[in-house]
Amino acid sequence: MKRRAKKFLFVFTITTIFFILSTSVVMAESHYVESNVHQTDLHQILLEEYGAEFVYNYFNSILQLENILSSFYMTADGYILYPDTFGGVYINDNGILVMLFTTETQEDLSPYLYSNNIDSDTNNNIITRRVQHSYSDLWYIMNFLTNIERELATSNVHSWSLDVIGNRIIVALAEYSERHIDHFKNTIINSPLIEFTLSYGLACTDMPLSESNISYIMPPYTAPYYEEPPYITSYEQFTPSNVRIRTGDIIRIYSNSRRIGWGSAGYRVRRISDNRVGLITAFHLANGLNNGDEIRNGSNQRIGTARNSSIWGDDATFIELNNNVTVDTLAQFVPRLGSNVVGNRVTSRGAASGVRSGTILSAWRGHLTNGLFVEGFQASYRTAGGDSGGVVYSFTGNITFINGITVARVLNPNSDGIFTPADSINRNLRVNLH
Repeated sequence: MKRRAKKFLFVFTITTIFFILSTSVVMAESHYVESNVHQTDLHQILLEEYGAEFVYNYFNSILQLENILSSFYMTADGYILYPDTFGGVYINDNGILVMLFTTETQEDLSPYLYSNNIDSDTNNNIITRRVQHSYSDLWYIMNFLTNIERELATSNVHSWSLDVIGNRIIVALAEYSERHIDHFKNTIINSPLIEFTLSYGLACTDMPLSESNISYIMPPYTAPYYEEPPYITSYEQFTPSNVRIRTGDIIRIYSNSRRIGWGSAGYRVRRISDNRVGLITAFHLANGLNNGDEIRNGSNQRIGTARNSSIWGDDATFIELNNNVTVDTLAQFVPRLGSNVVGNRVTSRGAASGVRSGTILSAWRGHLTNGLFVEGFQASYRTAGGDSGGVVYSFTGNITFINGITVARVLNPNSDGIFTPADSINRNLRVNLH
């Protein structure tokens, strides 16, 4: 049955684009701090790495992308139903949005695009390209493998990913040969949509035993934020009138006054059931956060308590913050959920690596070295042990988008990050961005 889709409404003028980039309808709250510095830094990173023309195209693409995704039919539980002829979407190396379709006739495309947006000229707003397989068919394979992930955990399969540009599913095998490929096809699934590659190994969650070798590219808070020394060795509770934590800063986990692990702070949320403010981080810190574990910041000040977790797929935990804690969320206004499309430029902030930027490469599913299964995205920002739980975000003008949290790294030469998406985390932990 043909799935429904609304028409795309994204006719932008230059005046409209710059109006959107320079204004917002959401009022800022008093405890959002340092936002202009954060966004200026990220904007400068984009300019230095990609140039002004790319940044202009990229901002335009992000704005159009929001309208494209919102035009699809969405189920009551928040899942998108893609049109049958839709093959996916990504942002290319020039910052321009590319839409993929399994047909190229104007009549078939007209339900999805206005005719003045259909053009292969890279100087126009959108490029369209024909592919063989629909996005729905690709996701069918991804979801089929996800549903049997426990069986795959004991097999030769390390991970599988959706390569939207290549219009294929890539399965990474621990042992790669024609015999192993045939075994997969005969025992799991045989599909022309799947290609095989040799795995770099299970995505890594290994943590350094000590924090002593961390180089703080993004330093922890010092004066004037704290009047006390930046690191307190005493186990006694220290409760100033206002305790600060910045997303991406180091957090330490304590159980019965004994430090059992550390990682990075994610993004701020509000629990739907009682409006309690909290912070998201990775579940796997300290070999699995338990309800009641105490969380402290880089100055060893207590900031909150670990509560409920979403383990399968998300690797995420909700930290219930103390009332005297202020969180710097990187945003001048209330953040919005980011679009995790291939080609989107994202930035991670972590205790070990500091600020790192990269590009989303693929939707990724697989098992980690700690045994957890993750449904996330692979991105080209470099990460290291200790960054787990740190926020992954993007921005357009003065709008900050939260994309997710870092949970692992691929053992390829670039140490690509794996992050789990904020929309799934929020849905499963029943929280909203705040």
